[in-house]
Amino acid sequence: MQGNLTTSSSGGLGSMMGGVVGVDSGWKFFNEGSSPMEDGVTVMFIMHQHALVVRLHTNSDHVDHIETFSRLEGAREGSIAYAAWKYTSSSSDSSPIDEEPVSWLALVWDRQVQVAKFVKSKVIKHKDWNLDSAAVGVAWLNDQMLAVLNLRGQLCLFSKDGSELRRTIFILDGLVFDDSILYHTHFSNRFGNPERHFNNSVAVRGATVYILGPSFLTVSRLLPWKEWIEALKRAGDWMGAMDMAMKLYDGHTQGVVDLPRTLDSIREAIMPYLVELLLSYIGYVSEYISIALSNHTGKGGAADGLIDADRSLLTEREEQYARVGGVAVEFCVHIGRNDILFDTVFSKFVAAQSGGMFLEVLEPYMLKDMLGSLPPQIMQALVEHYSGKGWLQRVEQCILHMDISSLDFNQVVRLCREHGLYGALIYLFNQGLSDFRTPLEELLSVIQNATRKDATWRSYRMLVYLKYCFQGLAFPPGHGIIPRAQLHSVREELLQFMLEESKIHTSEVFKGFSSSSRKCPNMCYLLWMDTEATLEVVKCAFAQENFESTSSTPDASVSKDEDDTNIERESQNILLQGVVDTIIHIVGLENEAIHSIVVGTAESEESELWPTVNYFGYIIEFVSFFISNKRAKSSQRVLKHILKYLTSSSTPSYDDKKMPTQKEVLQLFNVVPQTDWNYDYVLHLCLDAHFHQACGRIYAARNQNLSALDSYMKDIVQPYHAFIFISKKLFQLAGDEALSFRSTVISRFAELVNLSRECAFVLFLDHFQNQIQQIFSKLPSDSRSHFLFLKTAMEVHLSGKLDFSALTGNEIVERLYFSGELEDYLQRLSNSPKFDCNLVSMIDELFEPYLKLLCQYEPRSALKFLETFDSYRLEGCLQLCLDYGVTDAAAFLQERAGDAESALALVLAGLDEKISQFITSVENAFSQISSKGSSEIEQPAIVLKTNEAHPVLDALRSSIGLCQRNSQNSDPKKSQSLWFQLLDSFSEPLKKLYGSRM
Repeated sequence: MQGNLTTSSSGGLGSMMGGVVGVDSGWKFFNEGSSPMEDGVTVMFIMHQHALVVRLHTNSDHVDHIETFSRLEGAREGSIAYAAWKYTSSSSDSSPIDEEPVSWLALVWDRQVQVAKFVKSKVIKHKDWNLDSAAVGVAWLNDQMLAVLNLRGQLCLFSKDGSELRRTIFILDGLVFDDSILYHTHFSNRFGNPERHFNNSVAVRGATVYILGPSFLTVSRLLPWKEWIEALKRAGDWMGAMDMAMKLYDGHTQGVVDLPRTLDSIREAIMPYLVELLLSYIGYVSEYISIALSNHTGKGGAADGLIDADRSLLTEREEQYARVGGVAVEFCVHIGRNDILFDTVFSKFVAAQSGGMFLEVLEPYMLKDMLGSLPPQIMQALVEHYSGKGWLQRVEQCILHMDISSLDFNQVVRLCREHGLYGALIYLFNQGLSDFRTPLEELLSVIQNATRKDATWRSYRMLVYLKYCFQGLAFPPGHGIIPRAQLHSVREELLQFMLEESKIHTSEVFKGFSSSSRKCPNMCYLLWMDTEATLEVVKCAFAQENFESTSSTPDASVSKDEDDTNIERESQNILLQGVVDTIIHIVGLENEAIHSIVVGTAESEESELWPTVNYFGYIIEFVSFFISNKRAKSSQRVLKHILKYLTSSSTPSYDDKKMPTQKEVLQLFNVVPQTDWNYDYVLHLCLDAHFHQACGRIYAARNQNLSALDSYMKDIVQPYHAFIFISKKLFQLAGDEALSFRSTVISRFAELVNLSRECAFVLFLDHFQNQIQQIFSKLPSDSRSHFLFLKTAMEVHLSGKLDFSALTGNEIVERLYFSGELEDYLQRLSNSPKFDCNLVSMIDELFEPYLKLLCQYEPRSALKFLETFDSYRLEGCLQLCLDYGVTDAAAFLQERAGDAESALALVLAGLDEKISQFITSVENAFSQISSKGSSEIEQPAIVLKTNEAHPVLDALRSSIGLCQRNSQNSDPKKSQSLWFQLLDSFSEPLKKLYGSRM
């Protein structure tokens, strides 16, 4: 037996034939005898190369051709086909109402199988596939399975789609193939040779295949599903039996007989047996474990003796029950019989003193969401068992994966309260009752009565819960989102709770805050634990993106959505003002001095002072943030405290994501009315803090433009603010005031160029092109400011643009606050400056002055600059380069004048001294290399990295390039002379270098 096929034989048979075969001139004839036709019969004629399907009429000689099957490519030449018909009342795909007679045709040619469907006198090809051995017979087992015999003596079952279902051997022990199946040689192949043929040696009835041998009949039977599973049980393959049972439950019934057609009917039919199978398996394993224990302890031995004798066997026993429990859980979950799992199966484990092991087995299935609920008694047992082992966090994780609607809600809540499972408690109230406030009350009640250590981690749990709710996320993480329609009311409810006065008056926190500020809202407990984290969480409730409309519906819906969003924003702003006012009152920002709150008695070593310096900074930033964003308002006294803190030299540096303190001050200037400021006081604070932009803003507001300009020009980190201010005032001012300011700007133009040459040049293009001589008069001829201005002019002349990336690369924060003026100015910078024709005409006049400054301030750039231009005075430029010792540029000019020998001599001038310095550095380098043990491969690279190597290499590179250029452009003798001059210059130094290395 193999799979669910059994094979047996019946001897003593003579030459037994079955089926109907007609032979006429080498043709074989198969009759679809089981398919009634109104007018005639459909038959198949099989030839060497083709198989014809035709209809023979009973009352005439007329023949209708229906289909022709050609021998498939790959089939053995001379092979003869085998065919089988199967008539069914309807197609498996059709409904009972629309039944049509269907016949299935199987045609096997050597190793090639073809399956076709015959409906309404039309043949539809269904599937082709290949066999691993030549076929010797084919028959339909039913309308879903096809039996194929092959030359290896194998009986194979296939679905009509070509999937192999089963395989067994039909040759009995001690026999060979020819002894097991009958054949004849009446047919000849196309070459005239007799061909063995096994037609009519195979027949099927029900689920049984009959194979006719020379002297006996072989019977192979497809086992019914129950016998098949029982056979696996008897063989000891319990896992195979249960796997087969689950597959049948899922409707995988190919290769199985005696089952209904529909899935529901199949499940109804096999369910009692599946339960019996599971309980039999548990009983079998329990008996096996019991026998094993009994054999180890002796007949009638006690379990206590086993514990003392061999603890390893107890461990093995637990592992066995864990495996059994896993199989039982998976099996019951698969077939949907959790009632059996938690009633009968659990009772068996309890009886075997392994109830705890069973509960532990449930955990992974709950975490995988395969078990969504537990009966009350199982839940009680689970919590008690895990509590005894200190695994309460694991219980909480299990609860988070349960379907709340199927739980005993009150029982689970009680268990969570008793054992401190607050994450699960939050989940139950949020998901089960849409109650977001009660978990906060529970947590706060615990915090108020707990020690500082225990209260801390619960406070953070509370903060995480609040943050998720404010952000619209369900808690714990991974449980989706809070519905949009509910989110606003949730935020409002939780914020109102935080602002409510504490109801427990006995805690030290309440006493400390009440005695100092005369009130103690629930928020105080969180502020005391971690002020920074609490304020960051509260910010999440008022984030701007919380109010962005996400509707993509038609206009009317969009309008309604926007109205709702505006209402929510207004309501949230009212709440925000309440939060800000509460914090201001707690800290005492309305007073001249802030409150210092002592939590704990003066005699207690654990008493603490709140707020600390850092905590006070977080509070100031929180209040300032919402005031500067026009989300909240405050009094002048509160603003005074904020400004005093922000401008204080003791202000600590906070996270990089927060605004620099000067930007906070500037933002407050933007939103707070000028009538609320004491400008003298604020200016004094900003001057002491070196907030140059803030001072400039104050001076500008008081029309002290020159003082404002002076302040802005002191800001070397962000210099463009000075140029924005100048451009703005040049457009705004008029009359004498404008002339005075313009004159001041010109007089300080050298300072502006040093501040930012690019911005100064744009300022010149925008406002001072007609006063270029005045500008130059304020730039001393040999000054760096003069050089920078001309350098900028040359860059624009050559490339048509300037690089402002250093100025505009990190302005994301500022764009948020000065989007108007700064955006316009940055747009102006992005447009390439264009010269006026008068300035272009001055380029030639400015060439030599600029070259002189270039040799003075950036000598390495002189050569590149000279290579860029063609029209200039060689003599004058050469003299400048020689005067400032710019050797490479001077040599370039001498070569351009045709004096290559002088150019080479200039390049090689001082070579001895350079090489002497290089030799000294090489000796030092090799002494260090030897001490460090560097490899010979690394030595050249180390030497070439020395500073003294660069002048030598530059001279060598320049001189070789000069000689190569003149080899192409001058006569050979002159070129040869240059090369000899080069070699002579380097020969002696190289000898020195080589000698020093030796």
